[in-house]
Amino acid sequence: MSRETLKTLFHPFDSGTIEPASGRVLFLGAEAGYRLPEGFSDDIAAVQPFCPPYNALEKSGATVAPEAGEGPFALTLILLTKHRGENENRVAEALEKTAPGGFIVIAGAKDDGVQSMRKRLGKLFPTSKRCRNITVSRSGSPVRMT
Repeated sequence: MSRETLKTLFHPFDSGTIEPASGRVLFLGAEAGYRLPEGFSDDIAAVQPFCPPYNALEKSGATVAPEAGEGPFALTLILLTKHRGENENRVAEALEKTAPGGFIVIAGAKDDGVQSMRKRLGKLFPTSKRCRNITVSRSGSPVRMT
């Protein structure tokens, strides 16, 4: 995963599009090297089932587990991978574990399938043609793609 994708994941918070999370945060597909925006919650449950990235997260001081704990979470962050099924499972898990009124923010590179994920989610929610992140409101209200 590139540093640019990690920057893109946190862009809605850095730009003020979404207020920084103050509650528990679930980070699916977490990777070491992320920088939290100012005012962002430090109660982040990083989830990484693969050993090398898991060890890197642990070494960086993150609270990491191979599976997500019990929800609800105020915010869920998702880094996409090249595996469509894994991406879809992460979105489904995020929808299940994110509290009503919370947000799900998704980022990935072109080769991670971010464009096809945006199209699939766009069939379920109103979307914008050009976006850097996919942001889903758990309340069922319109999705914002920023």
